[in-house]
Amino acid sequence: MKRANIGVLILTTVIVLSLNGCGSVQDKIAEKATEGIAEKAVGGNVDITDDGIKIQKDGVNYETGKELEWPKDSMGDLPEPKGNISVILNADTGKGGTVAYNEMSLEDAKAYVEKLKELGYKDGMSISDTDMISYSGKNSRGDSVMFTYSISPKEGSIMFKSAGDDANVLGQ
Repeated sequence: MKRANIGVLILTTVIVLSLNGCGSVQDKIAEKATEGIAEKAVGGNVDITDDGIKIQKDGVNYETGKELEWPKDSMGDLPEPKGNISVILNADTGKGGTVAYNEMSLEDAKAYVEKLKELGYKDGMSISDTDMISYSGKNSRGDSVMFTYSISPKEGSIMFKSAGDDANVLGQ
């Protein structure tokens, strides 16, 4: 995805988050107008709801919301994290994607890293300090994962790339 498109996605997300969800006719009109503007700017399909935003363009899907469903099909053998999923970025083809989450406890973050190790993800980076936890590795199939967790805000991201996936959803 081009850097300009990422900027538009961020701008669109800010616009969506600034809309209030009172459900009036004026809000629906504003929502549809914003969708139209965003679709022209992004060049893809945009769906804005009270819960978040979905954007589809060139086989890449971007979704924001409060408690999104774990995208099991694009995250390989990774377990669902104990937290609220707020952003999903994945491709239509292949397996691979990025998930942002919040409201995860420090204990659950540490347990998630241990689960990644149990699943055979190793030989990557491992950092743990007073501010964050970060872990990455590859399994025997060549699938790769990167888990990050910021301790104070209790949020982070999980990036997964299947060995057979050529999609550039992870920025690799």
